[in-house]
Amino acid sequence: MSDDFEHLFSGQPRYRAVAQTLVREIQNGHFPQGSMLPTESELCERFSVSRHTVREAVRRLHDVGLISRKAGVGTRVVATEIGSRYIHTSDSITDLMQYARDVRLEIEQCREIEIDEVLAELLESSEGSRWTHVSGLRYLNGESVPLATTDVYLPPEYRLSETELVEAAQPIYRLLENRYRLKVVRIDQQISAVPIPAQAGERLQVDADSAGLKVVRKYFADDDALLEVAVSLHHGERFTYSVSQQLEIQTIGQSR
Repeated sequence: MSDDFEHLFSGQPRYRAVAQTLVREIQNGHFPQGSMLPTESELCERFSVSRHTVREAVRRLHDVGLISRKAGVGTRVVATEIGSRYIHTSDSITDLMQYARDVRLEIEQCREIEIDEVLAELLESSEGSRWTHVSGLRYLNGESVPLATTDVYLPPEYRLSETELVEAAQPIYRLLENRYRLKVVRIDQQISAVPIPAQAGERLQVDADSAGLKVVRKYFADDDALLEVAVSLHHGERFTYSVSQQLEIQTIGQSR
């Protein structure tokens, strides 16, 4: 990576720096309309960043209509100019971390697993890689009825023993921060409505196919290192997600 890129990356998330660079190159004709962007691997090598970083940067370009993506074909430039866009910004990641602090996780199983094709897509990892899988139930403090089923996946680079996980009175992300001297700086979250499968219904003490909320959280440290993926399934009547957001206008090529 050149010194110019090192300077560009300082003081801001790397995915944003990569996105801004690609936007400028599209706008100045380096990647004209109708051309193909480099592959994910080529962008990783060029910018010396992870696949997670490249995917997030490319997603930003897709969201503002500059590119289109098609499996087996690649990423094509479909426009060279964008206007201002609306962005919803949360106040901080503190609110997302609050959930892990407010509820307790009772671990039922902890083992190393080999990632299959379905999990590889969720974890943005290679099929066949080996991750730590932690499964259990979450409870509100003082409650005996479970709030959610939870499956936590830890990548090969970041391991915790079953004893550490079971005996700790801290969220898993905090254990990882302390063990590896890292700091969670970003959390990606997706929430979707799903029917609760029969097995999960038994564990949650609710009817199968009743309304549920699936929450996927991905915890990232500096340099977009993925520390943890947590997948929780809640019964719809036991969980409400509320967020306060601020509406602002920002041009993607401008820094904040």
